[in-house]
Amino acid sequence: HILLNLATGTGKTKIAYHITQKLWDHYLKPNGNHPKFLFITDRNQLVDQAMEGAFSPFVGKMTRLKGEKTTAYDIYFTLYQSLDSNKEDPEEPQEEYELYKQYDKNFFDYIIIDECHRGAQSDGGKWQEILKYFDGAVHIGMTATPKVDADSIETFEYFKHVAYVYSEKQGVKDGFLAPHYLKQESLSHDEDGWRREYEGQLGRNGQPLEDKLYGQDDYDSKITVIGRQRTVAKKIIEFLKTKPNTLYDKTIVFCRDQQHANEMTQIIQSESEVRDPNYCVQITSDQGTDGKRQLKKFCNVKEKFPVIAVTSKLMSTGVDARMCKLIVLDTNVNSKTELKQIIGRGTRVYEESTEMNKHYFTIMDFRKSTTRLEDLDWDSAPREKPAKPKSGKHK
Repeated sequence: HILLNLATGTGKTKIAYHITQKLWDHYLKPNGNHPKFLFITDRNQLVDQAMEGAFSPFVGKMTRLKGEKTTAYDIYFTLYQSLDSNKEDPEEPQEEYELYKQYDKNFFDYIIIDECHRGAQSDGGKWQEILKYFDGAVHIGMTATPKVDADSIETFEYFKHVAYVYSEKQGVKDGFLAPHYLKQESLSHDEDGWRREYEGQLGRNGQPLEDKLYGQDDYDSKITVIGRQRTVAKKIIEFLKTKPNTLYDKTIVFCRDQQHANEMTQIIQSESEVRDPNYCVQITSDQGTDGKRQLKKFCNVKEKFPVIAVTSKLMSTGVDARMCKLIVLDTNVNSKTELKQIIGRGTRVYEESTEMNKHYFTIMDFRKSTTRLEDLDWDSAPREKPAKPKSGKHK
């Protein structure tokens, strides 16, 4: 069991490729065949990025497993949900058999588990069940999360030993990751609280509201306060209009849930002076094909639109948005693991173009999550002013 613990943006997928390439080239089986590899994760975006990006030299040698057994390839990519049963598309009929048990226990020689901290917790730790079935293979776990809270402890207990650690703080120091500027916002609704406006007023889920003082934990969960939502939207727009920022800096707004994301998308659209309907879009799991299309365009450095992506959980990990310059937290993040994943959306440096580049990003925090979940051992300190770090391209 081998665990690699590297901050988001420092190249875990490239490392996985080089490990695979070297073993595939140099460690043939006694029968002369190449070893078999299984790359598992829990999101389609992560599979697509790996196959279309770092692993593209293996075209013809690799395949995507999706509900049906095949043995004709050397490298297999899949979701652990698909190995369990056909759960990738909830609209499709669900298969009742477990796909991974259709394979011989010794079929795979190496198994790479991407973002393994999350897979351990989902579906009762399903990837552990899969790994124990293929217990003869080498298990290589990859995570951007250190052992800091209950969200990741199960992963570290399984792998026991961390073979390599590279923190976000070290990545910034070495010039591989972008430093950040922190802008913590204090709103009057959060400081003073909010009371119902009339007797019989209903809450977010149709429940009668008690006559009491509501606070930050209640907003966009138990109650909807349009005035607060509008204030958040205005502050985002005002920030993007303030130099050196521009209204076209790529931005991700993290909301509490999909309903909140939908509401914030509409309000930001109405507050913005940019009239293009694709300027601000909702990208959440319920957006289906259109959401996937908008996500792909958002991550493409050559695409101007969408500029602002409003999401809840979908974009917290596995999204390679290299030009993202603003991360907005308008959700109560209660996990260091989740916060590190979210902040990782902004840490990539982009300096491959003379026309546009990115050397830092900003976190705009409306919920005090960055203060409550501070991790001095792993996280880099925010810069006083946005600054260009020394380049790491020569390393």
